Amino acid sequence: MSEQSISVLQNLKLKDIHREHEYVAFTFAADDGTGYILMIYTFFRITDGNRILVTETDVFLKDGFDDDLDEFEWDEPGANAFDQWLRDGLPGIVGQSVVSAELNKYNDLILRFSEGVVLSVYSESTEDREYWDLKKKG
Repeated sequence: MSEQSISVLQNLKLKDIHREHEYVAFTFAADDGTGYILMIYTFFRITDGNRILVTETDVFLKDGFDDDLDEFEWDEPGANAFDQWLRDGLPGIVGQSVVSAELNKYNDLILRFSEGVVLSVYSESTEDREYWDLKKKG
């Protein structure tokens, strides 16, 4: 993807975040309902100032961040720390608009939102592969 292709996210509002197994989808839309879905297949982090709100790794950790992972079914809806964040923290960022969308020299995607939240999506290996995908919402 290029800077030009991700620039379509600018000024769109974050409408939803949901998990599809280990992948996470972010839905962005304009007031008329048109928009895009950003699918993430790699490590990402959502921050607010100096606080980490949630990361991709939280999908694989128990709700409550319990380290006892014996017999833990991370893919069971609601069981993991990411799903807990979706229940408790998500409403705080839904509705924020994307104020900038950029790719750095490592091809990491950085989205900055209107109220200071930042979504960083990282190219996590030296392989040239797809780490995220942007699809028109239809």
